[in-house]
Amino acid sequence: MNSNVLEQTIMLETFLSLSSTHLSPNDLYKNISGVFKGEQKQQYLEQITNSIERLSDNILYAPNMQMVQDVTKKTQQQIADLKEVKACLEPIQQALGEEILSLAMILTPDKMQKIFAKNPWEVLIDIRPVNLATPPNNPDLVPIIFHHGGVQYIGWQMRKTLLILFDCQLDEPRILPTLTPALTPEIKSPPKTGEEFEFEVITIDAEGEITNRCHHKATQQIEQINSVNIEMVCLPGGTFMMGSPEGEGEKNEKPQHQVTIQPFYMGKYPVTQAQWQAIMGDNTSYFKGKNKPVEKVSWNNAVAFCQKLSVLTGKTYRLPSEAEWEYACRAGTTTPFYFGETITSDLANYYAKKTYASEPKGFYREKTTDVGEFPPNAFGLYDMHGNVWEWCADKYHGGYKGAPNDGSVWEEGGESNRTLRGGSLSVNPNYNRVAYRIRLAPVYKYNSIGFRVVCVV
Repeated sequence: MNSNVLEQTIMLETFLSLSSTHLSPNDLYKNISGVFKGEQKQQYLEQITNSIERLSDNILYAPNMQMVQDVTKKTQQQIADLKEVKACLEPIQQALGEEILSLAMILTPDKMQKIFAKNPWEVLIDIRPVNLATPPNNPDLVPIIFHHGGVQYIGWQMRKTLLILFDCQLDEPRILPTLTPALTPEIKSPPKTGEEFEFEVITIDAEGEITNRCHHKATQQIEQINSVNIEMVCLPGGTFMMGSPEGEGEKNEKPQHQVTIQPFYMGKYPVTQAQWQAIMGDNTSYFKGKNKPVEKVSWNNAVAFCQKLSVLTGKTYRLPSEAEWEYACRAGTTTPFYFGETITSDLANYYAKKTYASEPKGFYREKTTDVGEFPPNAFGLYDMHGNVWEWCADKYHGGYKGAPNDGSVWEEGGESNRTLRGGSLSVNPNYNRVAYRIRLAPVYKYNSIGFRVVCVV
């Protein structure tokens, strides 16, 4: 399969159905890398040849142990094709924790591409990045996998509805053996312990109108210090595109690049004044209120807080890396804000007298608000847009050339300045975008600057 198809088009790749029947992987998958030994070589080449089916030049290949429709390509190319299929489907299998059956293939990609290039969210239900996917209770819902904005998603729709939407034609189910070993970066499983909480996630269009409300669940662990709770939300690991896409953002937000993040805990809210007081014993914030974010804290102050909290709890707390912060804020979205195409004063605290897209002007509060007043993102994190800027651990770099792709703190090179994310109560909506970033000296403090902490799993 031509890799450009995956990289340059937004296409529905395959319908999948979950199977409760466990099937052992075929031996040929043990040698999927194309490394063969001695007399086994010809045997494995023949098995690979017999396992590949091509439906058309534009359709994803499907491993098929029952029939062979196309064996015209050279063997080495067939091996490469099978590896591409494996790399594409494995994250979904890992996310759902089930064997997978290939239920159908799309035979009209042109129509599908036009619909999906416009807005997949108009035709699918409960769209999530593949690493956050969970099977629905309704057995008639079929999972659909697609790429959008450099991220692989899985959504759901009724089978009959899909036939009407895309003029689909369903084949008989075909067995897809377990796909091992992984070709993608290994992502650890998040811990299963903690307290589950529920919340509603809101999506808006460019006019600021709500287009979707979805109920989500997440897991948190609560630290209690001097009778004050610090809620830490468990974030699953995953892969995302960091930075702003073409047509959005500033030069220092590019190039957009893929980053893989391991599971970690992040503060449900920015650190509050009550939490700061419990750990540090003072409170120099300008806008007073125990549930308001602490502000007028420098990067050095924030690091000192993390160090003291680590000593008190016996765990390792620190500031998030820029990659961790953006991954956490996006929560699987690729839009300028985790709400969607724009932002409104009903959803965040910022200078709403200015607009970003076609939304109406909003209310400017002129002060910080209590944390948790506005809707969270799909990870269950609050106030990631507006209220206070949040310090990150990284040194500031003028762009992402040479940036680490594993989510680690970028300390090599760069300036002595440190980065901040998320915008604040007093800046225009553009500065509150997910990808927007600024720099300040680590000793600088102001009444619109705060932070939140992470704890590594």
